[in-house]
Amino acid sequence: MAIERRRRADGNYSYRVTWYAKKSGRPVQRSKTFRRRSDAKAFEVEKQAQIARGEEFAEHATTKTIRELTREWVDIKSNTVRTSSMPEYQIARARIDAHFGDAYISNIRTHHLEFFKDHLIKERPLDQARRILVKTKAFFVFARRRGLILSNPAANIEKIRRQPAQDREWPDKAEVRRLLRAETGLFRAFFWLAAFTGLRTQELRALRWSDLVHDQPRNTWYLDVRCAATRDNKIYKLKSKNSRRRVPIGHEVVQILHEWQQKCPSSRLDLVFPNGSGGLLGPSKAGRRFREMQEIIGIVTRYETVRYGRNWVAGKSKYNLHALRHFAASIFIASGIGPKRIQALMGHASITTTFDLYGYLFPDSELTSTSMSAIVGDVMFELEGAECKN
Repeated sequence: MAIERRRRADGNYSYRVTWYAKKSGRPVQRSKTFRRRSDAKAFEVEKQAQIARGEEFAEHATTKTIRELTREWVDIKSNTVRTSSMPEYQIARARIDAHFGDAYISNIRTHHLEFFKDHLIKERPLDQARRILVKTKAFFVFARRRGLILSNPAANIEKIRRQPAQDREWPDKAEVRRLLRAETGLFRAFFWLAAFTGLRTQELRALRWSDLVHDQPRNTWYLDVRCAATRDNKIYKLKSKNSRRRVPIGHEVVQILHEWQQKCPSSRLDLVFPNGSGGLLGPSKAGRRFREMQEIIGIVTRYETVRYGRNWVAGKSKYNLHALRHFAASIFIASGIGPKRIQALMGHASITTTFDLYGYLFPDSELTSTSMSAIVGDVMFELEGAECKN
């Protein structure tokens, strides 16, 4: 394999990479030309790695475009994944098509995907960019398994890390107290449960009265979290073992629920929070009310704007409804509950997720020579005591 410099007709130089590949068992010379030497060198390194793995150059493998393949990919996924997961695939398809369009998939290289990743981080919220990139990597795995490309250019793309926990905002105890006391209507019990159980909005929407369980010997009330609601108002069973959980609730929250039960609209689905006709509550209705309550009681972020040619100081709500879930996790940790129990209460699939989100909230024991000496002394004291008894 070699890089050859050639003078073009316009007087500038081009750089051609030449290598040999096998076709029908016979070596065939191939080449590719670049305008810049750095691009030619990068291609040479990539090609050497492919040859070392026994792979051929894949530009001739397929003439399908990204747009055609994403349509096929989403159509297949619509028959194999839950309906609730399809919006994320649709969003990922839209972003992939917008960026790559009619490019041939065999022409996509790792550096193209790095640019795509940088574009996502710049243009989209960090959590959404992370999810889109995960789906993009899955799309290229789909193409690789069907033989449309000989190597996966997304294999070495690093995942986008979650937003640092310190950058996430949630209300403090005083703000939650004001919110819960101010809401006296339909969403009073909804906000109480969100703040003191950490349930997700879609889990609260699908909650049934039969999920409220009383353990009489322990005098403890629980919520059996088994289902969630989609944005298109369908109920599905939670798919992972960790997301299906039993969450204990305080007696004050139980009292709020019993008060709400007396006023709750009848529902043939036995829903705790139905809409006026007894069906599923709209996916954004609780969040909209949560923002309204913040504006009413003054929990807002101030900003300057111009209206009708004059400067105004306006305010918008500080938190979304999901912030109550983070608040619940923070008070659980402050009360001394351990990491594994927090994982179970929050329904996280992995303890890694729990530590990524809330690890900095757990107390960090500082080890000094004095504390280490106390540990040694405790062991040696027990050992000497046992020897004296013998």
